[in-house]
Amino acid sequence: MAHANTHSKWINGYLVFYPEGNEQRWLDAIGENVIKYIDDFESCPKSTAAAMAANNPEWVITHTSAGTGHSIVQAADIKGGWLNISPASNDNDGISMQHACESFRVETNSPIYFGVRYKFTEATQGDFLFGLCEQDVSVLTNTSHGIYFKKVDGNTSLYCCTVKDETTAKTLIPTTVLTTDTVYTDEFIVWSTGLVEFWHNGSTVGQYTTPIPSTDLAVSISFLSGAATSTEDMYIDWIRCIQLYNTRAT
Repeated sequence: MAHANTHSKWINGYLVFYPEGNEQRWLDAIGENVIKYIDDFESCPKSTAAAMAANNPEWVITHTSAGTGHSIVQAADIKGGWLNISPASNDNDGISMQHACESFRVETNSPIYFGVRYKFTEATQGDFLFGLCEQDVSVLTNTSHGIYFKKVDGNTSLYCCTVKDETTAKTLIPTTVLTTDTVYTDEFIVWSTGLVEFWHNGSTVGQYTTPIPSTDLAVSISFLSGAATSTEDMYIDWIRCIQLYNTRAT
């Protein structure tokens, strides 16, 4: 019987846990100034109305449903907890959702880890984005500041992106053959204000030194359909974002 082995290491005085064979994959961290969002999606984030209510400011969720049906985000009945995004049946229908708090910011000596595990039912059609972005209702098409993974409608390439003041670098392409019903894990670590490193399925892809945003960022998810069909679904197993802040805000 195989069992996962969890290891730990010290980074800037913080205890960081990672699985054997994937030292870049932060499972959790302990320390006074650790800020983290970790979700295995055993339950669904709140609906649009609930997320925007004053007494429950968890997620801001934008539904786009021009076609038949209604774009939904819901917990999927799958072992281990998965989030399901299912667009309505029109091109560019779907869900964009951002955590209501922009809790993460690239700062000196304050590393940030972001990771996501996912799969989808249509490889060529559709757009998606996972990562850290400033808050915007059109995060897939109008992101001025962010660090994220992205696929655009009409191809099967995955892009590693950083954006600052609308200047985007998209030269890192870890794969051009994303396929349906295949589980992928994509991760990046912001080591400092001048270095972001990316991984795809546990293998290093490369790194950026510029442009790197310097504004407050929120955990962001977006998935839009790429054709007039209701068969395009996104499934997200987990998302983790962990930052080891040098100092807390005062």
